[in-house]
Amino acid sequence: MLHSLLLCLAQSDRLADLIRSSGEVHSFSAVFELTSTLEVDKTRLCIDFQAPAQVRVQRTSGSRLSTTWCVDGTLAIVSNEADKPIQGRFDSATVFEAIAPLEKALHDSFPNAAQRPAMGSAVGMGWYFDTKNQKANFAVESDLREQSATPLGWLLTLQQKQAVAREDGDLLRFETDDRFHIAVSKQNGFLQEFSGQSPKGELHLALISLELNKPIDAARFALPSGPVAGTDISADLSRGIRVIGQQSLRSRMYAAVAAENPAPPYDVAMRAKISSVFQPFYDRTVPETLATWFERSRKLTAGVSEKIAGMRKNGKSAEEVDQVLVKEAGYLNKQLDDMEQGFLTRLAAPTSAKSLPHAVQLLEQEKRAVSEAF
Repeated sequence: MLHSLLLCLAQSDRLADLIRSSGEVHSFSAVFELTSTLEVDKTRLCIDFQAPAQVRVQRTSGSRLSTTWCVDGTLAIVSNEADKPIQGRFDSATVFEAIAPLEKALHDSFPNAAQRPAMGSAVGMGWYFDTKNQKANFAVESDLREQSATPLGWLLTLQQKQAVAREDGDLLRFETDDRFHIAVSKQNGFLQEFSGQSPKGELHLALISLELNKPIDAARFALPSGPVAGTDISADLSRGIRVIGQQSLRSRMYAAVAAENPAPPYDVAMRAKISSVFQPFYDRTVPETLATWFERSRKLTAGVSEKIAGMRKNGKSAEEVDQVLVKEAGYLNKQLDDMEQGFLTRLAAPTSAKSLPHAVQLLEQEKRAVSEAF
């Protein structure tokens, strides 16, 4: 048993070493081929990366083409893979400018809090088994993230899944989710093979070519210019970037409080400092999260107003009108209460904060700010 434990630790170290060494990659161009028992055409996946802030991922299958970019903080996509073409573009600077007052609130109360890390581009790769549809799924795309140890997203996903390596010549092989098999190079951490099995079929991704640290044509990172056909999903891109900014800020809030090492129960002064950073955060975050609900509620409220006007025009009594108003207000308040409880139930300490002292107690203080915002 001790031997097995030591072996697992050693293999975890191998993965951690690959993550560290792959962070030194300055640029690369990689081509993969994807085959699937569910698709007739093969798919070609081309990835170009230039540190620290340029990445392009392009998928080609027959007449279908999908390209995502993350260049100098701007995310963009153009795709005709689905039934309807889509396109979108969003500059992350807009989000970070908007939350600058929240950053200021943090550093005003906790001057030693960490500054927002620089953002960079990376290749994101994730995979999961869809139990409902009984299908193996994966995605490779251009990512915006805080500059991390590696631009190779598959290594981070393997680490997050706590995958254990098995040595096979020049490769490290991993299995995750009882469905996926991954092989990466021992030398540089690059993905060599990826496969997923499901009752509906199998998919296989294989590396065809790789060029490391060689010049890349700048045109590959040129964002689309002029009008692009397709449904605009820029709002979806902005929401994703907003989540990145919020998660980063929230993690640094926890770290800043922990650095002062207060022992709960917090005194009045400490509670005030904590509130001074969490309250403005949720006064902004909650309305943003509920924006769609607010829009729908405004339409419902307009309908109720027309109904009330009709009742008054038709001679209904003040008591009857009041009953309708109370009933409709009750519906809205019940929805808000349910959303608040759902928000609080899902709220958990940031992953990076779980090892910090008193994270559980700080979470309770955070939940108070959420309730105040609602």
